[in-house]
Amino acid sequence: MTSHSAKLSDRAVIRLSGPDWKAMLQGLITNTVDKIAPDSWLYAGLLSPQGKYLFDFFITRDGEDAVMDVAAEQRDTLVRKLMMYRLRSKVDITPTDDAIYAHWGETFDAHLDPRLPAMGQRRLQGEDTASAQDYKAHRIRLGIPDGPLDFIADKTLWLETNADLLNGVDFQKGCYVGQENTARMRYRGKVRRRLIPIQSDAPIPEHTPIMLGRKQAGDTRSSIGTHALANLRVEDLDKAPFLIGDTEIKAWIPEWLKETVAAAREPA
Repeated sequence: MTSHSAKLSDRAVIRLSGPDWKAMLQGLITNTVDKIAPDSWLYAGLLSPQGKYLFDFFITRDGEDAVMDVAAEQRDTLVRKLMMYRLRSKVDITPTDDAIYAHWGETFDAHLDPRLPAMGQRRLQGEDTASAQDYKAHRIRLGIPDGPLDFIADKTLWLETNADLLNGVDFQKGCYVGQENTARMRYRGKVRRRLIPIQSDAPIPEHTPIMLGRKQAGDTRSSIGTHALANLRVEDLDKAPFLIGDTEIKAWIPEWLKETVAAAREPA
């Protein structure tokens, strides 16, 4: 199998050091800090009190420090947010010049993208044998969303991002910001909308309304060529056709999403 490696210039790195970083993060993020290890990544979000997405990121260990892989456009805002929550905790929060590389197309056993093994690895070193656009195509064809490209800050609910299916939330951990509404949505089965992969015979524009008859059913998010992700109501997936202008759009369900979508379609 051909191996690919691409520098992700839209990603940036934050280093957390000091004895209190674990305790600080444990009370903030959607996943369990004790899962962070030197040979793997943890995927998590930092939410609003209402359970809406503000930031998502990957975290690994480097010695006694934590290394966060974050969206470059959000790095400085996230640093300020973490400093606000730091209070008197002994934590240093430092942006770095490290680069993030994605590796995919072969079998790996360490530093895997925790959302889905087929995504490959995320590492702090690599070489460019492919482009960031190649990686974007790989991601979208697996139906995997990517932070601010697909989520709307302070609007998208965390479970609408499919984080519950992509190892981005631990429902057994203690309190964190936004936990109450996130847990309620899960236990009541109230996740009405999901990010769903779509495809068409024509190129799909980003951030464009998707119509179902005369009603707007949702909108597109990140796209590449004839493939994209879309914010859609699960109950509408059987009500074809979806249209962008006069172009028909077809939703398709990857294996990792099929069971959840099937359950949501069952009568209450």
